[in-house]
Amino acid sequence: MLIVDDLLKGLFVDVPVKITKEVLKEIQRQVDAELGNYYSPEGVQNELRKLQVSLETGEISREEYDKREEELLDVLESLRSLNEETQKG
Repeated sequence: MLIVDDLLKGLFVDVPVKITKEVLKEIQRQVDAELGNYYSPEGVQNELRKLQVSLETGEISREEYDKREEELLDVLESLRSLNEETQKG
């Protein structure tokens, strides 16, 4: 009976758990690939530089620039805080 129990457990518990883990890992890899560059301090700094160029070339207004700059600086501050916490702990 133990062999049957092990087979059933493997079929109905272990396999779905392994598949779920692999699916979640793949989703995480794809999210990291898409957002990884942006959600790094260097990526945010690049966005700030692009934003400055957009303002200087007249692509965006000063109000748009100020709003977006504030958002990006908040993200940058959060990333730096997160990095500091990660390094401490």
